Amino acid sequence: MKCNYKITEVDEPSDTMLVEYSCEGEEAVTVSMPIPREDEDTESLIESYSPVVRWAEAKRAKRTMEAGTEGSLVLPTPASTEERVL
Repeated sequence: MKCNYKITEVDEPSDTMLVEYSCEGEEAVTVSMPIPREDEDTESLIESYSPVVRWAEAKRAKRTMEAGTEGSLVLPTPASTEERVL
């Protein structure tokens, strides 16, 4: 899939940039991502944030959801910083 991208905004204080992707047959999508570091390849970073999965998911049928729906979850507790360093 050949796509074009355009960096539409760079926000140095927040270390982010907005990139608009456009591909034939798909809606244009703007994605926020970090500004690449000097040792990073800009096009590789932009490719890694591409909305290809979003475009594919948009073609799948969706469930009907309603605002106000509630529920509860049991979420895993992240390891403490000390445990992750070991």
